[in-house]
Amino acid sequence: MFTDNMITFCIAGHCNTKQKVNQAVELINAIKEKYPNEIISYCSHYPVDPKIQELTNYSFYDSNNIISNVDYADKLSKIYHQTFWHIPYNGYHLVKSIPHQCFAHHLNWYTQSTVMQNNKSQVFFFINTDCEHTIFEQFDKHIEYHCNRHFDALFYNFFVGDKEINGEFFSMSLKGVQKLILSMK
Repeated sequence: MFTDNMITFCIAGHCNTKQKVNQAVELINAIKEKYPNEIISYCSHYPVDPKIQELTNYSFYDSNNIISNVDYADKLSKIYHQTFWHIPYNGYHLVKSIPHQCFAHHLNWYTQSTVMQNNKSQVFFFINTDCEHTIFEQFDKHIEYHCNRHFDALFYNFFVGDKEINGEFFSMSLKGVQKLILSMK
């Protein structure tokens, strides 16, 4: 279906505890097992653990990302909407409601995309370190939609128990990365 180095996995997280480091390492190892020849990039607004650096092709520490290193929701985050990407399609924009820590992840994905757009990848997966491995069932389907049906962006709703978390996993073609992620303001 695809050739080596056609996919880039862009992982964002803030591994500031041993448990979070282990969770990220498990996620990276699971990706490497399923896709051993693809590119894995990790970016954090918290210093990157050496174990994660060893397992990834690229690791980035964005010390200029001033967003909170804490997962929390408050009154503002429940009602606030931010337009991240300006999609020039019939005047529509993708608008997502997000908790505070998702700002940091989106900035992490922007940082990775700035560098990763120059490799030969045609499909980019954007994943948080706390994604459950059930998302792997969607990877091949996303690849098929990008490569054979020429979709530029696909989104997958991520649930923890019965609670949906917005925007935890999505994929884009190279064109989608350039038009959407890299247009973030």
